[in-house]
Amino acid sequence: IRETVLRPRRSLVAKSLEAGRAAEAKWDEPAATAAYRQALAIDPANADAQKGLKRAPTLGKPGFLFLDKSTTATGPE
Repeated sequence: IRETVLRPRRSLVAKSLEAGRAAEAKWDEPAATAAYRQALAIDPANADAQKGLKRAPTLGKPGFLFLDKSTTATGPE
């Protein structure tokens, strides 16, 4: 029974994390924040969601570090 309950919750958390990462890739702070909050509402101890929620407000702000996919360099230098 436990696995029957946990499986859909894990799936929802995974979808929320995926949505958060996709929003981050688009620099969409409100959507990333909402997605990570949704994941944390289901699994408050989820480390990836906690890190994502901490990162989201920095998207596109001074000091924001990103990986340039065309090279191995980080930005915004």
